[in-house]
Amino acid sequence: MIPEKFRRGKYAGNKWGGKFLRAPDIFFTILEKGSTKLVKLSDVIKVKAGIITGNNSKYYKKREKNFDKDNYSLVFKSPREVNKILLSSKDAKSIIKIKRIPFQIRKSKLLWVDLRGDKHICHYNVDNLPFEHNFYGLDAKNPKDDILYCAILNSSLSYFFIEVLGRRGLGGGAIRLVRIDMINFPLLNITSAKQVKKILNVFNKISRREIKPIFEELGLDPSKPIREQEPKPLPDRAELDKIIFDELGLTKEKRKEVYWAVAELVKQRIEKARSLKGK
Repeated sequence: MIPEKFRRGKYAGNKWGGKFLRAPDIFFTILEKGSTKLVKLSDVIKVKAGIITGNNSKYYKKREKNFDKDNYSLVFKSPREVNKILLSSKDAKSIIKIKRIPFQIRKSKLLWVDLRGDKHICHYNVDNLPFEHNFYGLDAKNPKDDILYCAILNSSLSYFFIEVLGRRGLGGGAIRLVRIDMINFPLLNITSAKQVKKILNVFNKISRREIKPIFEELGLDPSKPIREQEPKPLPDRAELDKIIFDELGLTKEKRKEVYWAVAELVKQRIEKARSLKGK
């Protein structure tokens, strides 16, 4: 049975019924074990859409060494340009016009990638640069929690929720969550000061490296049967996930189920896209 309530508010008012039907059993186990620890993302985070210019070629340019900072700003335009969690000004590849424009400049500390393939990242926007609508902006209602939530949203548990609840049937096997999905996205709400400190220490490691495709992150080979393999997540990912799984009280076998389920769901949607393309 799906719990009626999370810690704050009701986990309802969404269009995920069909996705619940295809969800693996571990999904319902997590909802049950997290009944007092999972909240709707919108309970603790504000979600906003990115910049829509109406004419990108007119307002965007490739980054120039000495650009006019009075009229242009560095901007994050495409998820393809960035491959690590922690982003600063030096990572921006584009600039956008900011004066005499017919659209609103949007900024957020967390950048959630819209369309995803075999890689999941929620970026931490250190310098609070503007972002294009290829991202959603996320801002913790309590700003001091931005890094904490960014860490949790980069855990394999969040990977799993994306794969179960995301919208499919998109080009190239992509998956996405639109704004209404983000509002209802389940988020582990960790309040223990000791656990928060642990997560922030791990985040300092994992946030600075390149994030790999999911199979590499989890230490699984997509060319072989997933459940015949022992998951071997990268060390910093394993450390982050252990904190998350401990909070939920998952056994060793249930933790493997999460890894297997994530890998299987990614493999299925990518292989399906490839098979349709070949027809």
